[in-house]
Amino acid sequence: MQVSPQAEAVAPPRARRRLPAAVVLPGLLLAVYVAAGWLRRFSTDDAFINFRVVKQILAGNGPVFNVGERVETTTSVAWIAILAVGDVLSPLRLEWTAVLLQLALGAIGLGAAMYGAVRLACLGQGPEARRGWAVPVGVLVYLGTAVSWDFATGGLENSLGLAWIGGSFAAVVALVDSPGARRRRMLATSVLVGLGVLVRPDFAVLSLGFAVPVAVVAARRSRRSLMAAAAAALALPLAVQVFRMGYYGRLFPNTLYAKEGSASWWSQGWRYLSDFTGTSTRSRPTRTTSTPTSACSTPTSGRRARGESSRSVPTSAGP
Repeated sequence: MQVSPQAEAVAPPRARRRLPAAVVLPGLLLAVYVAAGWLRRFSTDDAFINFRVVKQILAGNGPVFNVGERVETTTSVAWIAILAVGDVLSPLRLEWTAVLLQLALGAIGLGAAMYGAVRLACLGQGPEARRGWAVPVGVLVYLGTAVSWDFATGGLENSLGLAWIGGSFAAVVALVDSPGARRRRMLATSVLVGLGVLVRPDFAVLSLGFAVPVAVVAARRSRRSLMAAAAAALALPLAVQVFRMGYYGRLFPNTLYAKEGSASWWSQGWRYLSDFTGTSTRSRPTRTTSTPTSACSTPTSGRRARGESSRSVPTSAGP
C-alpha cells in the first residue's frame, strides 16, 4: 500500500505524540525513587571512611585513611574518584554532595535499566515499536522493598552500582540492536563494561556477563575489533590494579581481607535472606509478586509503589 506525501508529513507528529506514553510510568517511578530516597536520606557510619579518604586525597596525602599508612580502606575506586571531583566542584559539605550524587546516579541507573528492558523486548523492531506504553514491573518490584528506599543514599557506592548495572545493560542492548554501529560505540560500551571492577571488585562477575555480547558483536566485525574491545575494557582496570599493587602492596582492597571475602558463611546468608523477606518486603503496604517484564507498544496500566517514609538527615563528621 502506498502512502501519500500528506500522510507521510503527518506521521512524525503522531509518533511524537505517542512518545510520552513510553515515559509516563517510568518517569513516575523515577520520581517516587528520588522522593523516597530524599525523605529517607542519611549517611551510614561506613560512609565516613570514604569521606575521610577523599579529604586525605584533596589534602595531598594520597588515598589513605591515616597519613603515612598505605592501606586501601575503601571498596570502590570509582566512588572515591566521583566523591573527590564532586567535593571540589560542589559548594556543599561532602555529606550532602554524596546524597545528591547518589540520588542522581540511582535515578540514572533505573532509567537506563528501563530503557534497556524496553529495547530488549522490542529487539530488531525499530524505534517506532518502543513508543507505546511501557510497564516497568521490574523497577516496581525493586521499589517495593524498604532497602531500596533506605539505601538510595547512605554515602556508599550502592547507587553508583545501580547506575553502572543499568547503564551497562542499556548500552549492551543498544549495541546488539544496532548491528551496523560505529566502532566508536563498540569501544565506548567496552570501556563502560570494564569499569565494573572499579565500582566494586565483585562486579567482575557482572562485567564478564556483559562482555559476552560485546565480544560477539566485535568478533563479527573482525578479529582486530575484538582485540580493540578487549583492550578498551581492560585498560583502566589494569592501570588501577598496577597502581594498587605498587602503592598498597596488595592485590585487592583491604576490605576484602578484613571481611573474609573468599570465605562462605551460609548461616549469615540465611539471616540476610530471612531479614529481607520477613522485614523489608513487609514494611510497605504495596506488594507485588509479578515477574519483571516490559511492554512493547501494548497499551496497559501500571501501579506505583507507595508507602510510609521517615525523615532523617545526613550526619556530619570531620576527617
